[in-house]
Formats: sequence, structure tokens, C-alpha cells
Amino acid sequence: MNDANQLEAELLSEVAAAADPAALDAVRVKALGRKGALTEQMKSLASLSPEARREAGAALNRVKDRVAAALDARKSQLETQEIETR
Repeated sequence: MNDANQLEAELLSEVAAAADPAALDAVRVKALGRKGALTEQMKSLASLSPEARREAGAALNRVKDRVAAALDARKSQLETQEIETR
């Protein structure tokens, strides 16, 4: 679970640091894309025992939900900033 927590912290800091929509989209792809960090972690669940898979899967799903929420929030912030600068 420490890996999931570390991955979440890393991804959330990258989301917060995204300065524009293009940078934010790059973080989204890095995290949630087909070859993204979370997707690769999910693929590795197959090698775990059923009990460990259940726990790790739940942790990764929580991370995925938090990262997706942070991406949405940051996107809204960036859009608001863009509107205000106009």
C-alpha cells in the first residue's frame, strides 16, 4: 500500500504543478492513460494472491478516484484563471 500512497502523492503534486491545460493533460495521460502509472499498477494485480489483490485493487481505485478528482479541480482552476485574464 505504501507504493499506492507514494504514487498518489507524486501524481497529486504533478497535478498541482500543472501550469496550463496542456501540462495538465500530460499528467492525466501519465497517470490514467493506457500506459499510465495507475494502469500499469492495475495490470500487476494479476500476479497477487486473491486477498492481496483485493486490498491492492481497492487502494489503487481510491488513488485513481483522488487523482481524477484533482485533475477535474485543477482543470476548473485553469479555466477560471484563463477567463479572468481575458
